[in-house]
Amino acid sequence: MPALCDAWAQAGLSGTAYSIGDLAERATRRDAAACIRLGEICAALKPFIPDPRGRFPSEASVTHELQLHLLGRAYTYDPVDDVFRDPATQATEIAMHTKKFDPRPAYRRVRKRKSRLN
Repeated sequence: MPALCDAWAQAGLSGTAYSIGDLAERATRRDAAACIRLGEICAALKPFIPDPRGRFPSEASVTHELQLHLLGRAYTYDPVDDVFRDPATQATEIAMHTKKFDPRPAYRRVRKRKSRLN
C-alpha cells in the first residue's frame, strides 16, 4: 500500500488510493463505468510503479495488480479453453480493451510485495 500511495501522490490523482477499493469491486462485477475509471487511474499510475527488474509493466498489468491488491483474489485458469476466467481478469480485459490478458505477472508482483511485508 505505501508504494500505491506514493504513486498516487506522484500522479497527482484526486482522492486517496484507499478510495478505489469500491471502484475495483464494481469493475469485477463488470460495471462499465468502473472499468473505464479504473483504466484511467491505472494509466496515470503506470509511470510511477516500476517492475522490480527495472521494466515498467503494461497498463493492463498495473490495473490487474491494483485489483488483486485491493480485493485479495487470485486468477482462475481454464486449461480446456486456454483462458483465465476469474472476474478480476475479465474486468481488466474490459477496462483495457484487450483479449487473453495474462494475470500471472501481476499476481507474482502482488505476492512478492505481500511476502516482503510479512
